[in-house]
Amino acid sequence: MINKNINLIAIITVIIAIIGLSSCNDLPTSIGETLMKDTVEVSTLSDENAGIIQSTEAYQTIIKSYTSNTTLIGQTGDTKAVYLFRMLSNQLPDSIGTVTPEQIISAKLILEVAPYAIGNLTNGLFSVDVKEVTKYWSKIENDSIQLTTYSSLFNSPADYFGRKIGQYSGQINLSTTGFTDEVAIDLDKTYISDILQKKPGTNTLVTSQGIAVIPRSDCDIINQFVTYVNIANKDTMSRVELVYHNLKGGIDTAKVLIANDGLFTSVPNVPAGRMAVQENVDYRTEIKLDLSKIDKFAGVIKTELILTLDEANSFYGNAGLDSAIYLGIFSDRDQTSPLSTYYVQGGPDSTGKFVFSSLSAPIQYIIRHGGKGSIIIYPGHGARNSYTDNKMDRMVFFGKDATDPTKRPILRIAYSNVATK
Repeated sequence: MINKNINLIAIITVIIAIIGLSSCNDLPTSIGETLMKDTVEVSTLSDENAGIIQSTEAYQTIIKSYTSNTTLIGQTGDTKAVYLFRMLSNQLPDSIGTVTPEQIISAKLILEVAPYAIGNLTNGLFSVDVKEVTKYWSKIENDSIQLTTYSSLFNSPADYFGRKIGQYSGQINLSTTGFTDEVAIDLDKTYISDILQKKPGTNTLVTSQGIAVIPRSDCDIINQFVTYVNIANKDTMSRVELVYHNLKGGIDTAKVLIANDGLFTSVPNVPAGRMAVQENVDYRTEIKLDLSKIDKFAGVIKTELILTLDEANSFYGNAGLDSAIYLGIFSDRDQTSPLSTYYVQGGPDSTGKFVFSSLSAPIQYIIRHGGKGSIIIYPGHGARNSYTDNKMDRMVFFGKDATDPTKRPILRIAYSNVATK
């Protein structure tokens, strides 16, 4: 009986869709009219009158992966971005393991500038210290390796950094659309000589946990830098560049690529009662729903979720506010990705509201699984995507208990039941 009901619902839904697509002046056919009158009950449910949104909660997940393609470095207000990296030892020429500080002509950290920035976009000061990293760190966690976080780097135990080996302070040109700009930071020659020593007969460096680039207190902008695009062209990637006298009296240049790099960020909390999505740091919002008033085998016809942007607490960089956010069903809210067929995209309408107009699949999933569950609003891009997507933009929306009722999230559902009379 259940299977027959489900099949009948599917047929009815198709008929209703066909009728809806017809001209508004056309009357339904005799078959459609009979079905609509005798066997289908179309109902609507809205949070405005049914309280189906139980709660809204913004929360942050930790991205447990190494950075690829780009990184972010700097600070603006209470938002900070720190970058740690190691170097690819197999990129080193054989002669470099014997280089002394006296043989080094120059040692530089080259940061290739990417288009995105956030903060003081008018005359922002990019000001950083470069320090040696003296303790093992990891962006991946397993049974034997503890996950390193921004808090462990700077709050507890806060013992990862050694001597300062370089610094930089200046403005970065944000007007270019290409990848022609770079920041060159002079590095301490003794330190570079020390970390480039290799174990005898191997390409493995003796002692190096890497290098950290940390914003100084006067820094007021976060810039984006290319870390990996085309490994065949080292001049398009951030790197350590060493010019030195080789043993034959000539001059060599070694370009050592960055590897196992990690972006560590600290961001302000989302204001109480608000919803939020933020790229890179992966702020999401869980919306708990009670749809138990809808029969388990009802067919969802149309859905709409409307969010109101809190512009005063939102911020974004020179690329402007993102036009897309996502909604999905997650098996666990801290999972990286939603269930494959239960996610949809939303965006702003002509009034500035953010609208999800086709979330029938996630809603149907919750109805089929007991009527109570959560949908997650999440950013479109995290730290592992292409260079154009690695950003720190934050969208804040008014939550369920906003003082102004017109700014609260609205969920509307139209669904059909098969009449049992």
